[in-house]
Amino acid sequence: MSFILLSSISKTFNRETDNPFQALSDVHFDVEKGDCVSIMGPSGSGKSTLMNIIGMLDIPDSGSYRLDEHDITKMRKSELPYFRRNQIGFVFQTFNLLPRMTVAQNISMPMMYNQVPRDERKQRIEALLETVKLSKRKDYYPTKLSGGERQRVAIARALVNNPSIILADEPTGNLDSKSGQEIISALLELNRAEGRTLIIVTHDPSIAEQTDRRFEMIDGRLKELSQKT
Repeated sequence: MSFILLSSISKTFNRETDNPFQALSDVHFDVEKGDCVSIMGPSGSGKSTLMNIIGMLDIPDSGSYRLDEHDITKMRKSELPYFRRNQIGFVFQTFNLLPRMTVAQNISMPMMYNQVPRDERKQRIEALLETVKLSKRKDYYPTKLSGGERQRVAIARALVNNPSIILADEPTGNLDSKSGQEIISALLELNRAEGRTLIIVTHDPSIAEQTDRRFEMIDGRLKELSQKT
C-alpha cells in the first residue's frame, strides 16, 4: 500500500454559481514513504488546491485519499486537525511567522497546540535551531531576519512535531536565487538524511530537476513527467 494515495480526486469551487471552476479533475497521485517529489504548473492550474487536500486543509468533492493506510476522506472533520498536526509540516512562500513573537516562540507554537511540556519544547527548539543553523537568532523577531533566515525558521516550525511529510508550497518564491537554493538544499537534506517524504510545488524547473520524481499540473490534471532511476 502506498504511503500517500489519491484516487480520482476532483474539486470544483463556486459550484452553486454561474461560474463554477474545476480546480482538480480525476487526479491520481501515488507517493511512497521517503519520496522526494516536485509538482510544477502555471498559476491557477490546481497545484495549491492539491497541496491543500494532501495537507487536509481542504476536502475533495469526490475521490479517495489514503495516508499511511488511514482513509482521510472518511474521517470526521474534528479528527483532521490532530492527524494533520502529527503527520504534516507546512512550508509556505509567505513564511507565515508571527511578527510579535521571537524565532523560538514561533517555532514553539505547534507544540503548544499539542500540549508538549515546556522542558521538551525547549529541547526541541534548540535542536531544530541547530539543524537550520539559526541558534544565534532564537531571540530575534522575524523583522530582524533576512528572507532566507525567515524561511529556515518556517522549516524548523514545520519540523517541530516530527512530521513524516513536508509540504512546501513555492518555498523559494520570495527569496533571491542564492537564498532559494539554500532552502531547497536544506529541504532535500531533510528528505535524504531523515527519510521525510517531501513534496515541493514550484514554478522553477531547476528546483524540480533536483527531486527524484517530477509531476506537472495543467488545467486541474496531473501527470508524472519523469522519475530518476
